[in-house]
Amino acid sequence: MSLKEYDIKNNEISEWIPYLGLMTPRIIQNKDDSLISIIEYDDSSLMNKDNLNKFLKQLPLGISFYFEKSTLSPITTCYIIWNPAYDLKNNKLSNSLIKETNNDHFYIFDKFLDEFFSKMNKSFQNVNILSKQDVLNRLYRILTYEKSIAMPDVTLYLDCYLTQDFSYKKYKHMLKIGEYYTNCIRLLGYPNFFVKDILSYIKNMNLNYRYSRRITVLDNQTKIQTQENYFKNWCSSHRSFLSVFCTKESAFYIENIIVLYDRNKDFLNEQILQLDKYINNKGIATISENYNIGDTWFSTIPGMFRSGYCHSLVSCKNISYNFIL
Repeated sequence: MSLKEYDIKNNEISEWIPYLGLMTPRIIQNKDDSLISIIEYDDSSLMNKDNLNKFLKQLPLGISFYFEKSTLSPITTCYIIWNPAYDLKNNKLSNSLIKETNNDHFYIFDKFLDEFFSKMNKSFQNVNILSKQDVLNRLYRILTYEKSIAMPDVTLYLDCYLTQDFSYKKYKHMLKIGEYYTNCIRLLGYPNFFVKDILSYIKNMNLNYRYSRRITVLDNQTKIQTQENYFKNWCSSHRSFLSVFCTKESAFYIENIIVLYDRNKDFLNEQILQLDKYINNKGIATISENYNIGDTWFSTIPGMFRSGYCHSLVSCKNISYNFIL
């Protein structure tokens, strides 16, 4: 089998980046017509989980979240992505954002953001919706590990603009992005209870990092169908576990990946082995990516739905706890 098609040249990297343009001060449109907005907040205390949980349980199909903390952005960042195409499937508009006769997706998503911001503001401290320059800077940091980029006169073709000075090279076991060697550790299962300890340990190692959590929330109908498909081949001895999942609780797919980068390749390799051992001793299974490192790294970019999604299905009463990193 040839993997040559996955070797990406620098002048082709923009074709893989999902961002089309900053269409309003706080909304980016992707090439697949999905929309992204970015919220920052202080997750050190969850003040009102019930209000947020109730809102999250009513989310329509097509909403996903990417959560992030990093060396460059230590405050928690939430990327909200909505793909209108999911709601238009089979011409069914029920249980979706599209309930008005006005089919302007930007208008609908903007109204959803206002409601989501209101719920977040009652649940966390220092909640802020990013706009204009802050939006571009945040996307630029994800791609290049650099802090900022100038605002262009026309905020279109962001895939090309954000990667115009992009240096990307794939090795056998890692990437080199700009001056930094990069590798990823995928956390399997549901490691949320240990993330704070893991990130604190990484900081003490003086490693540059970007922690990415991706959540795709299922609406009630999709949740029931997914669970039926998931459990139908289970043997009778495992049927007792069904009561844990088949409830009215929220269900979602989750993925947790730590991106690590450093200018010194040997130092990075040594530290990854040490970190991997620390996480395993916490009882968390991990995958240190190698041959599919490119696909794994792309999957941590908000909006890159087609890349490397080794998801776990989770049933959770308090979904708002997943907003705490």
